[in-house]
Amino acid sequence: MRRRVFLAGPCFAALGGAAVLRAQPVAGPGSERPTNWPGFPRQDPAAVAAFVGACHRDIDQVKTMLAQHPALAACAYDWGFGDWESPLGAASHTGRREIALLLLEHGARPDIFAAAMLGMTDVVRALVTAMPGVERTRGPHGITLLAHALTGGYEDTIAYVKSLPGATREEPTVVEESEIACVVGDYREPGGTDIRVARGRTGVTLKVGNNSAINLFKVGAHQFHPAGAPRVRVTFTVADGAARRVEVVEDGWFVWAARV
Repeated sequence: MRRRVFLAGPCFAALGGAAVLRAQPVAGPGSERPTNWPGFPRQDPAAVAAFVGACHRDIDQVKTMLAQHPALAACAYDWGFGDWESPLGAASHTGRREIALLLLEHGARPDIFAAAMLGMTDVVRALVTAMPGVERTRGPHGITLLAHALTGGYEDTIAYVKSLPGATREEPTVVEESEIACVVGDYREPGGTDIRVARGRTGVTLKVGNNSAINLFKVGAHQFHPAGAPRVRVTFTVADGAARRVEVVEDGWFVWAARV
C-alpha cells in the first residue's frame, strides 16, 4: 500500500486509560507490514472511543491524540443503541470549555449544545428562531440543552434557554433498591453473547459483550431505555423476585433477548 503513513491498530498504547493513535512511517524493504485494524481505512473504533472519552476530562490526552491524528476532531462514537457522541459533544456536556475551543480550532463541527455551554447566546437564539422547537432536541446520552447551558454557567444563556417553552433539565426517575436487586446479574443471549446488568449512576447499567456499560433510565415496571436511545425498551421478565429474561425492543421491533 503506497501511503506516507500506516495507521496501525496494534500501535494503540495505553496512556491514562486511553489508547493513543500512532502514525508510523512507510516500512522499508524487508520490514514486516503493520496489521491494520478491523474496518480499515475507516478510523479505528478503539481510537475513536479513547479520544471521545478523553474529551470528557483530559486536555493533555486530547492534545497528544490531535497532534498524531487531527482528523479525530470530527469523529463520533456510538456508545450503544445509536447514542452517538462527538468529541465536542463530550466536552460540551461536561463543561470542558478549553477542550471544546481546542476541538473547534481543529475542525470540530459546532452545534447548539456547544454554543449553549460556551455562552454563545446569539447562536442559540438564531438556531431556535430558524428551527422552533429545536431546544427540545437532546444531545449525547439524552442530555438536554438546558443542562448544557447550566454546565457552561453563562447567566444570559441560561436565562434565555430557561425562557423557552420546551426547555427542561429532567432528572432521571429514581430506581428503587428492590428493583435494582432483582434485575442485576449475568444473562446470555442465544448466540453466546454475555450480558451484564449492574448497579450504576442512574440505578442500573447494561453491558453487552466487551462494549462499554450503558446507563439505563427507568420508564416503567422492570422497563428501561438506554441513555441516548429513548425509542429502545429494555424489559426484564421477573419471577419470584428475580429477573429471568431481558428483552430489547426498538420502535416495536424485537431486537434480541437473553436469559439468566
